[in-house]
Amino acid sequence: MYSCAPIGGPLRAMLRCGNRLANQIRFGSSTGALREPVAAVVRNRMDQKRAARYVRAWVDERIDPSDRERFLEMSERELIGLHPGSLARFGIRQSEFWAGHEVWRT
Repeated sequence: MYSCAPIGGPLRAMLRCGNRLANQIRFGSSTGALREPVAAVVRNRMDQKRAARYVRAWVDERIDPSDRERFLEMSERELIGLHPGSLARFGIRQSEFWAGHEVWRT
């Protein structure tokens, strides 16, 4: 299970503001923990409703309860903003991305 140590001071303030650096510190890297669910959504050609259910189940199983809502927000942001230039971060090939692109948009 992914979890994070308590963070205080300036880092806590950065987390409230959604600072990417703070998320890297909490979850190991900006895409480390996100890589698995984002890649699974793309590779399994999920539409948005199915992806939301899948990511929620994945998060409930693997992410510390205190971090779940923030992780879900990060996952949603990454999935919505996914584009050919950001695929390498998640280990996704362009052919995988384009194969599921139309399904995602429906």
